[in-house]
Amino acid sequence: MKKPLVSVIIPTYNRKEKLTHCLDSIFNNTYKNLEVIVINDNPKENLADYLSRFNIKLIQHKKEKYVVLSRNEGAKVAKGKILFFIDDDNILDRHCIKELVQKYVSLPKVGLLGPLMYKTDNKLWFYGGKANWINPNVKPIPINELKNELIETDAVPNAYMISKSLYFKIGMEDPNFPTHEELDLAQRLKLIGYKSYIYTKAKTIHDVGNRSLNLIDRPPNRMYYTVMCNIKIERKYAPLSRYILFWLIFMPVHFVIYNFYYIPFKSKSKIEYYKAYLAGLKDGIKFLMGLK
Repeated sequence: MKKPLVSVIIPTYNRKEKLTHCLDSIFNNTYKNLEVIVINDNPKENLADYLSRFNIKLIQHKKEKYVVLSRNEGAKVAKGKILFFIDDDNILDRHCIKELVQKYVSLPKVGLLGPLMYKTDNKLWFYGGKANWINPNVKPIPINELKNELIETDAVPNAYMISKSLYFKIGMEDPNFPTHEELDLAQRLKLIGYKSYIYTKAKTIHDVGNRSLNLIDRPPNRMYYTVMCNIKIERKYAPLSRYILFWLIFMPVHFVIYNFYYIPFKSKSKIEYYKAYLAGLKDGIKFLMGLK
């Protein structure tokens, strides 16, 4: 098990150039016992010819399935004992996979293991986060934790390693969470005694470009899923006191900011975003009532 086969699983959608940079960085890594699986979720663009120079297994979707089902599909055909899920907008440090594998196989009861994540300007993008459950998004941990080799975290977005057997034991990523999927996965692992970490010796550059976390800068369906999953993830994991504060503080503030500022003043497709927000809120409440 010193050099187990690692299945690198990359969902992609309409980002050929970034995907190419990602694949170049994978095949330039010092760890060579790899299989690489690319799942193209864009039915309108066949990547077979474009990616022909790479030794990969390509899964081409005939209809969109989104990222969670794409990752799970890749896991089902993977042959490796270790799975490494990575988004297509990453450029790995050339020792990243080796560092992650060596640490992963040495750790007891490890769930997810991810690298330090930088932006292209060399600023840290993610180095670990803790859930306070008033806000459904994890908050960055204190910066002084970077002195440690391992940083325990409540979620590992963007790039994470997990054993194949554990991934299937936990039920893979849950398609009921098209957003917050990595947080949900890490929490399910935590409930059965596994810890997730960022390993500070392993590094990747996350090429987020000018992408904003603001939902108004993304398609309306992203707003729908995020609003709905904010409610679902809180209901599933938040302690009662924090769950009450989520409804008393987070949701009213979020509703006002988006419906009275971002959508009317920053959006070009106001009606579509209003519909998406209200539909997400409606379906989230239906979930709470057991109707969805």
